[in-house]
Amino acid sequence: MAETSNRSFSPFVYWGQDSENIFLKVEIGTATDLDVQWTDNDLQLSCHGYGSRGKHQYQFFLQFLNPIVSKESSYKVTEKSIEFRIVKQTYHDVWPRLTVEQLKPPWLKIDFDKLVDEDDEDEIDEGLDDQVKDWEKHQLKEIEKQLELNNEAGFWDPKTFYLLAYNLFQFVGYGYVFVVLFYRYFKYGDGNLCRFCVISCRQSNVHFVQST
Repeated sequence: MAETSNRSFSPFVYWGQDSENIFLKVEIGTATDLDVQWTDNDLQLSCHGYGSRGKHQYQFFLQFLNPIVSKESSYKVTEKSIEFRIVKQTYHDVWPRLTVEQLKPPWLKIDFDKLVDEDDEDEIDEGLDDQVKDWEKHQLKEIEKQLELNNEAGFWDPKTFYLLAYNLFQFVGYGYVFVVLFYRYFKYGDGNLCRFCVISCRQSNVHFVQST
């Protein structure tokens, strides 16, 4: 039989929601000496029971992101857990997180069996669509401004001129090498052509790997 100690631990708490309620499932089995205190802004629980660390004293404190209706909320104790149904003050309000703190404690998990219903998902999707549309409008305006600046800069824009000059230099250089190689091949044959290739590559810092 596991021994109890005076040290307290935080149990695993799983949370979910629908349009009207927040659901909590506290993973503590055979809970005794249960003490639940809550207001419209927070919840505190303390009890003995079997949790993730065995049979110990467990407790936690949650400060909710939004107000709740504590008088209409309720909980029940089962053999494996303590389950809460917490009523939101504002209906059809999907909470992005459970607590005021943005950093989620490691013992707080998402209850995938208690996700928002389809109507709430539609509301979330509509909100995301509006954000995407606003972002697209912003990006279009930025592109239009950039095009106007490019038109004002004209052909002699420094970046455009550099790219044009670089590509033109590459074209002329490779064209010259091709013409010289073609000429030497027909005039002197393969041997002189290979010698010229090696010299040209050394001057251009190009290295070849000889196959075996």
